[in-house]
Amino acid sequence: MNQALENAIKEAKEAENFPEILEACRSAGVSFEDTIKGNFTAQKRELTIDRLYKNEQEKFMEVSMSEEWTESGLEGFETYWNNLTNTIVSDYKKTKAFVETSKKLKEEAGFISKSDDILEDVKVDHGEAAVFE
Repeated sequence: MNQALENAIKEAKEAENFPEILEACRSAGVSFEDTIKGNFTAQKRELTIDRLYKNEQEKFMEVSMSEEWTESGLEGFETYWNNLTNTIVSDYKKTKAFVETSKKLKEEAGFISKSDDILEDVKVDHGEAAVFE
């Protein structure tokens, strides 16, 4: 995960509008790297979800190999994915970890809010990186 975060920072620094982003961070009194690393939980979540999505899609495609992979097959996967994620979220909300994580997220909300305010007026070309989504 740390390597993925470092790659995201590197990609963001290569963005055409990076000087604007850097200036917005400086004006707010925070470094660009600290802003990104402060959102590490969100980055980690996105990378984990992406990895799970790709793995589940591969499994779904293997089962569907006898059928042509068509748009209807893709819709079938999206239905499967939505059901899977709804089940995962529902089960997770019943755990002690969810309660603890919710408390931590509320504590972190101030930093995340400040980071969002910094970048609110900056247009970002996302490209392949989901750094500012």
